[in-house]
Amino acid sequence: MKNIKLFAIFAAAALTVGCAKDENTDFAPEHIPSGKVHMTVSATATRTTIDGDYNISWKTGDRIGLFYNTSEVQGEWLAKNGTYQNLPYQLNEASNGQPNGMFTITVDTENDHPLSMFPYTGNFYWQNDATAATFYACYPYAFSGVNGGHLDKYDAFPYTLKTTQGGTLDDVAALDLACGSAKAVRGSEEYVAANLNFGLKHLLAVLEFTVTNATGADLTVNGIRLTAPENIGGAMTVDLTTGTISGIGEAVVRAELSQGAVLADGESTKIYMVVAPADCTDSAITVTTSAGSSDFTGGKVFEAGKYYTKTLTITSTGGTEDKTVTVDFEDAELKSVTYEGFTPATYTNVLEGKSLATLCADEDSYFYESMLYDGVLYTKSGVGFGHLYSDGTWMGYGVYDSWCGFAISSNHDTETAGAANQFSVYADNDGNNKFAIGFDSPSGGMGEMGTYDTPTIVLSKSGKIKSMKFANSTFVYKTIMANDPNVTYVLKVTGYSNNTRTGEINVTLAENGTVANTWTKVDLTALGVIDKATVLVDTSKTASNVQKPAQWLPFYFCIDDVVVEFE
Repeated sequence: MKNIKLFAIFAAAALTVGCAKDENTDFAPEHIPSGKVHMTVSATATRTTIDGDYNISWKTGDRIGLFYNTSEVQGEWLAKNGTYQNLPYQLNEASNGQPNGMFTITVDTENDHPLSMFPYTGNFYWQNDATAATFYACYPYAFSGVNGGHLDKYDAFPYTLKTTQGGTLDDVAALDLACGSAKAVRGSEEYVAANLNFGLKHLLAVLEFTVTNATGADLTVNGIRLTAPENIGGAMTVDLTTGTISGIGEAVVRAELSQGAVLADGESTKIYMVVAPADCTDSAITVTTSAGSSDFTGGKVFEAGKYYTKTLTITSTGGTEDKTVTVDFEDAELKSVTYEGFTPATYTNVLEGKSLATLCADEDSYFYESMLYDGVLYTKSGVGFGHLYSDGTWMGYGVYDSWCGFAISSNHDTETAGAANQFSVYADNDGNNKFAIGFDSPSGGMGEMGTYDTPTIVLSKSGKIKSMKFANSTFVYKTIMANDPNVTYVLKVTGYSNNTRTGEINVTLAENGTVANTWTKVDLTALGVIDKATVLVDTSKTASNVQKPAQWLPFYFCIDDVVVEFE
């Protein structure tokens, strides 16, 4: 029996980098590290440490996950790890506090990794005629539950970046994400005998805000909200082979200080945030304090592996900008899209999620291995509109493009009936204006399948939706008139603050033979102060003299001129 050299991993953590503290009104120029920087991200408590000068070192308990190409190498048959992926390697104690770390195989019993049942040692054997093998490492090791915790698709690794963060350097260390690759060359042995050197690199961007109190009085800074024109947090998919991120789900990231920072006049504090790479040149920044909030604008194109600084000086709470905004959707970029499946059609002048969809790698999802977009589709002045798209391949019958939530359109075809005209509004005013069209799929019997399957409006900070215009879609109007003009068709608008319901308001679009054919402005202030609102079809009030409405009535509606008053 041959002696087997244990397979080990050597990972470069970081080099010391510095950050200029420019007193700019916008983000200071990014600072490119002099080496590949490794900071941490984790679903557990394991992480590296970071100090105020961004010196980064490994910490006892740090782990990375290892992935490999099974056509090149496979695990030892005796240990029965075969083709299992996401193998946990743990930092050697001697590497604690060092910028470079040595890792060796470990066992993940906490998450019931499939290999925790076997005494495996992490040895690999060459396959067929392979002369080299590429291994991929992701830091930190995170057990995702996909395929029982071993991920087959290292080019579609699922990760969720928290959108409510702690705002400290420790929190940055606990939320960052890094990956790298290393190659082993085949020798004379049938097994892999190598120490792999991974140069891990950042996949996210770090933001450092310096908040200064210049109000002339004491105040407590509670946190910062960043509302970006592109999604910067939430669920995402990571390609470990290229270090790229796609399918990002949220456009708002918050850094909230649990105890707050008490500042006398002239004092400053620092708040940190981790975001996904994105074009954030037109961002809204809100600093929340004990005396109110202050709004700022500006940003940059945030790139992976870089960090940025910005100084925010509070001269008066509440700011001087108008807190009331009206979203009329007129700046939305509309395109053409072709749908296959239920109703094959090409739609013009719409904004929806097909072009934004990426492969879903979450085996526990309805949409596993299908193309999916589940995020905020459109954001204006801190008001976002959620959208869910899927190509339908999860059903096993080929491509069936579908969407729900909110889409944007400028279609005013009041003549064409049926789903092929699902993006039109039936209204006799407002010309060719743009508007949002909602499709409430769960109320129609499909169940809840994603974050934004229900039409949802997300506010970047707390405020009131003062009013909104409602209208029937042409699809709904024509269907009602053809089946039962006496149907009762009611929408339920529900407000939420921190996921707690604040109130409900009913909007009637059809009743007693009257079917709305124009835009109607509805006062929504009774919802109170909220950070989110949903618009659903109230099936308890929807009645028909024919079949159950859910069997024939499509649950669409249109909204426009959303007026929001922020606190």
